[in-house]
Amino acid sequence: MRPPIIVDNRGDVGIFETSGAAERYLEPIDIRHGEYVIYDSEGQRLEGVIAKRRLNEIVKLQPAPKSDVNPDALRHILIGFLSRVDHTPEDVLSSRSLPQLITDALRHRIK
Repeated sequence: MRPPIIVDNRGDVGIFETSGAAERYLEPIDIRHGEYVIYDSEGQRLEGVIAKRRLNEIVKLQPAPKSDVNPDALRHILIGFLSRVDHTPEDVLSSRSLPQLITDALRHRIK
């Protein structure tokens, strides 16, 4: 899994510099309800799994089973996100590479 990690919750997108930062942010209840679509920076689908640590539940990320790399799906998410938060027209964003879109999205990362 290659950071940054991109978490899509029905258009509400979180960008995390590390998988650990994403894991700390994600809530087990939301993982149970399938609230997120999660990708690494190459478009590899990830899934959150719930683990126990002492008396608490935590989220760990791992590659999704039967997952393929789908950079086009990730591009679509990032283009929609950036058009909303930066007010950049989608046709302008569509001409950017996936690494450029990720760099643009990192300005809005969750720390």
